[in-house]
Amino acid sequence: MPELALRPFYAPDVRLDKKKRSVQLQLMQFCRDDKKLKEKELAELIGTYLNAGTARHLLQQRYEQA
Repeated sequence: MPELALRPFYAPDVRLDKKKRSVQLQLMQFCRDDKKLKEKELAELIGTYLNAGTARHLLQQRYEQA
């Protein structure tokens, strides 16, 4: 499960539901390259970040085993 940390005032609100093992981001609007992202694009971006995080973690484990 992710850890909640203190956040600056400009960061989005995040709610962690440990029972459902889910994270909710309260976003009014999310932009990339000065363009508003649609829901599907935002979901793909979050998926990419999650996959990258998993890959980094696996590579770190392999590096430590070698």
